[in-house]
Amino acid sequence: MKLNKLQNNRNCNGCTKCCEGWLPSNIYGHDMYIGKPCHFVTSNGCSIYNERPEDPCKIFKCEWLINLDIPEWLYPKKSEVIILKKNINNLFYFEIREAGKKLSVEILNWILLKNANDQMNIVYYINGGKNLIGSKEFVELIKNDSTNKR
Repeated sequence: MKLNKLQNNRNCNGCTKCCEGWLPSNIYGHDMYIGKPCHFVTSNGCSIYNERPEDPCKIFKCEWLINLDIPEWLYPKKSEVIILKKNINNLFYFEIREAGKKLSVEILNWILLKNANDQMNIVYYINGGKNLIGSKEFVELIKNDSTNKR
């Protein structure tokens, strides 16, 4: 285990990207989706923070928050992307979602290098369009998976 894995001091630190509607969800009967943020998010953060539900609010962790292999500069509030780690048929992959602006050249370059260096399967979205990079098996699984919709 790398030493930096033991020194993860990352926290949300005012980031509310997961609450802004970039990830579809439902909180206490209120739908959240692209164009419609969480009913409870304000400019000061979560208005029900102490009473927020376990699922999805308390258990959700973006990959930046928990994985120190994700560079510091990809902090969602600054990079305006959310990175999730997912699994389909025991094939792990990153899902990278725009969260406020179009993916930059730097982020696209990081995606390509992550795939090339780590053989990481990746799904990323640009302007709502789904893009796949990874093994042939992974690409076919994602293309044929009706549950893996935006």
